[in-house]
Amino acid sequence: MRKSSLSLFVIFSCLYCFSQQRYKVSYVQLKAFEGLYEYTNHTTLKIAASPKDTLLYAVINESRYKLVPSDKDQFLDMTNNKIQFYRNKSNAIAGYILNNDTFKLVSKNVFFPKSIWYARLNAGTNFKYVYKQPKVDKDGLVTASIVNSGLDASLLSVMMGKIIDGTYPNVHSVLIVKDGKLVFEEYFYEYNKDVLHELRSATKSFVSALTGIAIDKKFISGKENTVLPYFPEYSIANITEPKNR
Repeated sequence: MRKSSLSLFVIFSCLYCFSQQRYKVSYVQLKAFEGLYEYTNHTTLKIAASPKDTLLYAVINESRYKLVPSDKDQFLDMTNNKIQFYRNKSNAIAGYILNNDTFKLVSKNVFFPKSIWYARLNAGTNFKYVYKQPKVDKDGLVTASIVNSGLDASLLSVMMGKIIDGTYPNVHSVLIVKDGKLVFEEYFYEYNKDVLHELRSATKSFVSALTGIAIDKKFISGKENTVLPYFPEYSIANITEPKNR
């Protein structure tokens, strides 16, 4: 009985492992899915094929969401929703279906620079970081060298290596101010000091800090205050008691 149970366990384990294997799609095949597509609320998104990890990504504004192949013309998003692409009579990708909603391909005329996939282009496997003092710019920041700053330059070099090789993924920039002076400034992927960046949830940190300052300076009496009285010029649609609170 034990042998039979063990055999069944091995069989089910193998079947489970097999079911978890990713459906194989080559980078060339993934390129067929690239394009600009319809999306919810009359918006659009882009689908891009990554040469780095051979996966599709849904690109919404600045954010990228991984799509893992699960079957022919079918992918799973990060919450395991099925995205089923469909083809036209010429066997070309024409759109996708998500949660019973159909979204059409708008255009194949999209371009994705190689820099969006690699922290530093042409860095190679033997990348070695060489520190450079941040340049003086007309932004009001005083720059200085990291030498004699008290910061460990060797640790920053290790950090840079891990960002470049992908150990620390999706790091867009690192800036360090020490004693009021900018001593470290590096950008990655397609980002640089002139590229506007979506803050999204990081906005909460700024708002909470500013609220604390406002309370400290007596502009706001306390954190229990409601928000709407501070904006009398706004007319709030569909006002309800929960909204007032």
